[in-house]
Formats: sequence, structure tokens, C-alpha cells
Amino acid sequence: MSVFIFLTFGLLGPQVAEANDTEKGRVIKAVNDEKFVIETRWGTQIFEASTFCFGIRDGEEVIFTESTAVCVSNTFIGLKSGKKCEVWCP
Repeated sequence: MSVFIFLTFGLLGPQVAEANDTEKGRVIKAVNDEKFVIETRWGTQIFEASTFCFGIRDGEEVIFTESTAVCVSNTFIGLKSGKKCEVWCP
């Protein structure tokens, strides 16, 4: 389990907050190492790689390490392959 620590600035100065909930998903379909259909808690989404993501296969569990709410950019790591993949939503 990963724990991320965020430093925020409030009225009382810097504060530390932890985020224990890592976003997880499962690759339903990987196409040509560049398009991925991933089932997440947000639903099933299509992602396109910023560059090629070699080694991510159908059925692989992934963890999103960086994510934007508007899907401009996201980064996930395949738990089986250990590969990092930078993606966006087309």
C-alpha cells in the first residue's frame, strides 16, 4: 500500500495530509501498445498513450499514480509488468 503525503497551506500555515486511496483499475483491452480501455471506479474509460506503453496487457491491474479530474493527463503503473505509462483521454 502506498501513502502519499501532501503539503497544503492553510490559515495556520503548512499542513500535511495523507491520501491512502490509490486509484486502481483493470485493463480490459490494450491495442497496439498505445490505446487502453480501462475499468476504474469512474467507469470504463479509453486512454491513449502519450508515447508507446510496451508491456501493458489485457487483464492487467493498474494503479494511477497521477491523475487529473478532467483527464488531460494521467499516469498509471501496471502491477504485473511494472511499466509506467503516461496517458490522456482522446
